[in-house]
Amino acid sequence: MGLCKYWHIDNEITVGFWQIIEPVEDLEALYRENDSEPGYEIMHHPQKKREWLASRLLLRLMLKDQGIDNFTLLKTATGKPFLLDSVFQISFTNTNKYVAVALSKQKNIGIDLELPSEKLNRVAHKFLSQKELITAENDIEILCSYWAAKEAVYKHYGKKGISFAKQIMVSTNTAYLFLEKETIDYKLFKNKIDGYFCMVCVETNKI
Repeated sequence: MGLCKYWHIDNEITVGFWQIIEPVEDLEALYRENDSEPGYEIMHHPQKKREWLASRLLLRLMLKDQGIDNFTLLKTATGKPFLLDSVFQISFTNTNKYVAVALSKQKNIGIDLELPSEKLNRVAHKFLSQKELITAENDIEILCSYWAAKEAVYKHYGKKGISFAKQIMVSTNTAYLFLEKETIDYKLFKNKIDGYFCMVCVETNKI
């Protein structure tokens, strides 16, 4: 089993990391012990299958730790995952090497996992404001933390059509999502695992 570790935030949020080391056949065998979630049957790429299966198995383990053996995982019309009839909020993220799941009782959350890459310098102008570009100073790790924070906010919001550069602003430990009729404030939590930046956003209030 590839479960790597848990990260507990403020005693209310748990993040689980799973290092994907199993072949897809082993993950399928584990997953089929419970009812299937719609969507997997249309996947074809082996790596995408591994990421999908590992994230669902990780969620299953984390909910079991909370005393929950049976649950229904669904998606909104825009693709945001949620647990039916549950007080728990969830968010998924995946890479080629790791998947991570954020689980919170009642708090609204988003999560992202990113590996620093030189490519971020080439595309930074597409997702950062001018102020953020100046602050980052082409530092790959700062750029990566900005990108992960904005992806986490985007996953929490769960709707398309958001401009990362114009509508999501990030500072050291906070982020803001500017919408037409409201602004959503977030507190940010950052961790690193095996070189990857993990960013979790927690909604604090709406203005």
